[in-house]
Amino acid sequence: MKRLLLLLLLPTLILAAGTAEVSPLLRLQLDAAAPGEVVGAWAYFTDKGFSTELDRRDAINGYIAAMNPDQYERRALHRSAPGLADERDLPVHEPYIDALRPLVTNYLGASSIANAACIEITADQLDAVAALEHVIALRPVAHCYLPELETATSPIPDTTDLDYGNSSTQIEQIQVDELHNAGYDGTGVTVLMLDTGFRTDHEAFDLVNLVDEYDFVNDDDDVDNETGDDPDSWDHGTATWGALGGYVPGTLIGPAFGADFLLAKTEDITQEVNQEELWYEAGIQWGEGLGADVASSSLGYRLFDSGQQDYEYEDLDGETTVVAQAVNWARDNGMLIANAMGNDGPGDGTLISPADCDGILSCGAVDSSGDLASFSSWGPTYDGRTKPEVCAMGLYTYAPDSGSTSSYYWFSGTSLSTPLVGGVLACLRQYAPTASVADIRQALMDTATQSDSPDNQYGWGIVQAMDAADEMSSDAPVWSELSAEREDTGALIRWSFSTEEQVLGFNLYRIEERPADAHTDESRLRLNDAQLEPAAGAWLDTTAPAAACAYRIEALTADGSNHLSNPINLQEQPGNAATTSLEACFPNPARDSVSFAFSLAEASSVELAVYDLAGRRVALVVDGELSAGRHEYLWNGGTESGGALESGVYFYSLSTPDHRESRRLVILR
Repeated sequence: MKRLLLLLLLPTLILAAGTAEVSPLLRLQLDAAAPGEVVGAWAYFTDKGFSTELDRRDAINGYIAAMNPDQYERRALHRSAPGLADERDLPVHEPYIDALRPLVTNYLGASSIANAACIEITADQLDAVAALEHVIALRPVAHCYLPELETATSPIPDTTDLDYGNSSTQIEQIQVDELHNAGYDGTGVTVLMLDTGFRTDHEAFDLVNLVDEYDFVNDDDDVDNETGDDPDSWDHGTATWGALGGYVPGTLIGPAFGADFLLAKTEDITQEVNQEELWYEAGIQWGEGLGADVASSSLGYRLFDSGQQDYEYEDLDGETTVVAQAVNWARDNGMLIANAMGNDGPGDGTLISPADCDGILSCGAVDSSGDLASFSSWGPTYDGRTKPEVCAMGLYTYAPDSGSTSSYYWFSGTSLSTPLVGGVLACLRQYAPTASVADIRQALMDTATQSDSPDNQYGWGIVQAMDAADEMSSDAPVWSELSAEREDTGALIRWSFSTEEQVLGFNLYRIEERPADAHTDESRLRLNDAQLEPAAGAWLDTTAPAAACAYRIEALTADGSNHLSNPINLQEQPGNAATTSLEACFPNPARDSVSFAFSLAEASSVELAVYDLAGRRVALVVDGELSAGRHEYLWNGGTESGGALESGVYFYSLSTPDHRESRRLVILR
């Protein structure tokens, strides 16, 4: 298992740098290399090359305009960072890469999330690369550790449930059978699987909906074994996908057999190559871009290549490795993520990355009796967070075997407990389509078998899926009427909160744009000195920045719980109408009324209309002559025919004789 020390710095504008910081471990690798032998490294850049703030914002807005509709809808509903995109979505500045290429042996690719280039260099090339103006740090490249799948004859008694076959024990232990009986099987939810390859013609997937697949190792659209692949390449992925979503009644049924699947092959088991972290990041970006709601990964990184020094425990802080940064980016964009803890237990701090990330479900393994598997890795993270979050059955877990299209076996490893949890996440996303990532994660932790006394072996305990769904039921606390509007004296934040528990008060936090490596909690600025009264429902932020930002409300209840609202986005302060422009509407997604705003550089005829994805006009909001300046209109969500617009993704468009501009709108009824 390999890992990487990563320094991530994403300043907004062009910065100058002196000689880059070089990791001592990279120097160690280069000193040990033979003359002319190449070593993999990451070269981190100071910025994304924007000379003005306006250029940076235009690039981000361009990315938003090109989003896949499913990606846009998920981000609009569940993204926890301000806005709909940030610098992590933008490519590395090409001139920086061009300056790097002549100085290295091989340029392998770039990480937009980490703002770094993956290169292969010799000891003689190090100083020249480190002296480049916009290279700020050089770090070693890590390689994937694939938790080994152990096979055995199961000691578990034969099941009495003919529908689930030999998978009944692993399903019933985490209450998935109860979720299925209630009608939740992941239908309508898109799940991304990241693994070493998949046998897609196995009978376990005959009735499963495979939406798309991509092999990032061979750069093609076939994740099955290909010429040159190790015959065992698809073993691991076939087992994990089947445990999560396989469907053969009487033999095996996965928790989320009704989900839609995206398969990403991101690891080459035949060799360790320096592109592995690039493939992992590319896979998670690909899935996020196609609208994946859930990601399940049983891969991890902890050590360097053979013969090299292990990284220090202090790097397992949820922010340092490239894969951790990729997972944090996906989490911030509203994806639910399950990742294996690793098979290096027992022992404190034996977890792998990206299991060290905050805000995800890192998964340990138990046996059929609920006892911790001896191999299951332990927490905590270096910064003291309890890991894992939850456990599921990872000892003698029944799953498809790639040896034939109809074979199955009992496998062991946190690689198998993880897809069980990933499947539960898909079912809960179906159950609660508007719940935040944090709420679903918290519900699973609060209802797991040892939620009263979490530790660094079991975490909060074994998942209890139906109990988690019940926790998010109609009796659960509900946030509503969330809004943020600019006024002459600041930004007015409004909210409503209902719960059966006694409300003790509220805290208000502002989230401004932040580096990708900042913890969510550390990014919040608390605005109120004293706790707000229980009856409070509004706050005027007199220090609101001109730039876009977001707010979150924290409700404190008598049972000792803290309930955090979804982000409330505040749009960028409008300019002086020197140009004609269309602002982001509010709220978005919307359930009823929508506020549209735009600015006109001069008096003009104007049409503001809403269109469906086929280009048909469904609502006309404004049609007439207007003066120069800023204008706002409230639309009630009705169509031109007098009905209410159905749920879906739409465009709203501003048209004048000299200007046309469109933005996306999500309607949720």
